[in-house]
Amino acid sequence: MEQVDAALGFRPHHAINDGEGGRYLCTTRAEDMSNNRIIGDNAYTTTAVQTLTWAVKWLTALELVMTGDLDPNLFQKPDGI
Repeated sequence: MEQVDAALGFRPHHAINDGEGGRYLCTTRAEDMSNNRIIGDNAYTTTAVQTLTWAVKWLTALELVMTGDLDPNLFQKPDGI
């Protein structure tokens, strides 16, 4: 994530701190959460397909920003991609 920040010149939206000094890509949008499955105490779950799809979409958008084909301001909006 640090290399992404350096290449872009800003910290991209959806890059989240893990509370222990690490950073990761958020791969789940609130609207992608499935509330019809309860696992343990979690009323909201996601599937591997949902997570992978969002990660691919984010990485594609990142590449488009890097090539100049996507406005960085749109990329930075929570619902921009």
